[in-house]
Amino acid sequence: MGISVEEYLAKKQACEDCITHGDEDHCATTLLSREDNCLVYNMVWAYHIPNREKHISFTPDERNRMSAAAMAEAGLFIAMRDKVQPEAIVEYYTRAQNLVTMIKGIHSNDRLIWAGYYTRFMPKILDHLRAGRDADAMAEVLIMVETLEGTNGRVICTWLRNNGLFSAEDLAIDTQFSVQYLSDNTKIGYWLWACPLVQYMEKNYKTKLDSLFVKIVRIIAQARANEIAYQVGRRSRGDMLGKAVRLVGESMCFIMGSIARPFSAKKFNNWLTMNATK
Repeated sequence: MGISVEEYLAKKQACEDCITHGDEDHCATTLLSREDNCLVYNMVWAYHIPNREKHISFTPDERNRMSAAAMAEAGLFIAMRDKVQPEAIVEYYTRAQNLVTMIKGIHSNDRLIWAGYYTRFMPKILDHLRAGRDADAMAEVLIMVETLEGTNGRVICTWLRNNGLFSAEDLAIDTQFSVQYLSDNTKIGYWLWACPLVQYMEKNYKTKLDSLFVKIVRIIAQARANEIAYQVGRRSRGDMLGKAVRLVGESMCFIMGSIARPFSAKKFNNWLTMNATK
């Protein structure tokens, strides 16, 4: 039962079976802009509904209680779908569904995570939508998708990069090295503690980037990046602190990941897939 996103864009209606049985909610046509497949949907409700537990599914009642601003923003996005190229919409929902699955697999329905994405991405998108620049808005949506896909589990380094504290070159080298040389157990062990740490920094240090805590995190991350750059021939000198960080940190992550993998592999499955050695 159900039809594809492509068929929806062509017909703008549910499949005949769903219409006949009144099960349109189970049809792919009505899966557009839902909490399981739309980044914008999740960002808007998280930003405008401040009090909700992260393991509770979003309900129709909550949608009805959404603020007028939230409904207006959702309406702008929905209206845009009928004005831009269908191929772009298909691409968005196909890629967004994978990202939503990945993000919720790690963070559940954590409002702070989604609200953080809202403040990071939605202002530009909304500015274009309000000015009637639908093509520009769609371009920003796809840039958002590309950015979130580029995270690929580089949790701390990505946070530092997003806040201007880590170079794009170092992030690229770190990502490539980790994909090629770190075991799945080491990656899982890293994500187990790095995800909560980034949530903590996002909540408490987003506007305090010059704090001692952030400076220490940056020094440690940069030292490791320097040593990795040296190991792959992109830097002429090694970094002694980076060597120590790698030896101690990666060893501890491997031990943690080896112990937790039977219980956590499913949770991190999407990131493991995205970080698989090519």
